Amino acid sequence: MEFTATARFQRVSPQKARLVLDLIKGQRVSDAFSTLAFTKKRIAGPVEKLLRSAVDNANYLSQEKGLDVDVDDLVVKSAVAGDGPRLKRIRPAPMGRAFRYVRRMAHIVIVLGERTSKSAEVKGEAKGGATKAATGAKPAKAKAGAAAKNKMTEEQPHEMNFLVFHILTVVVIESVQHAGYRLRPWRNNSYNHSTTVHFGSYLPDARILYIAE
Repeated sequence: MEFTATARFQRVSPQKARLVLDLIKGQRVSDAFSTLAFTKKRIAGPVEKLLRSAVDNANYLSQEKGLDVDVDDLVVKSAVAGDGPRLKRIRPAPMGRAFRYVRRMAHIVIVLGERTSKSAEVKGEAKGGATKAATGAKPAKAKAGAAAKNKMTEEQPHEMNFLVFHILTVVVIESVQHAGYRLRPWRNNSYNHSTTVHFGSYLPDARILYIAE
């Protein structure tokens, strides 16, 4: 059984309201009241009034319809802040200009529900643990194999790129020297003399060389 209370057109942004509502989600009603009493947010007061309204709705329905509801077992099942209408305003700015801004509103909804029994929770946890124990061995092995495979595939491209680069460098040097050209280092102000690059030399970057006749 669920009991709902709604507060519409609250002068607060939904984001700020959710900061307070997230604190009481899943808590018992008594714990939620204690949390709201020590929360230093402006919206904490209206949220506390809304929570009391939801508890009063539960008491009223239990008395009128003869429902067996224990208020001490009620928990905050859901607490949602939706976006409401926006008020467009203008703020004066320098040099005769005007800046626009928006005043946001929020619709807050709190839903109370009965707490599930501990025996059902214990049975559910035991059943879930047995299922995980039965199916946990194979996925663990599969994850270990996938991790090793991913590690190999990550390391392999780096080695292949280095090998391909080295082979291409050697081929270029051989073809240029065979054509009768010589390779010189890149010229700058402090290094003007030329040297011949021998076959098999390590070239970290091909841009440092140019072909000179």
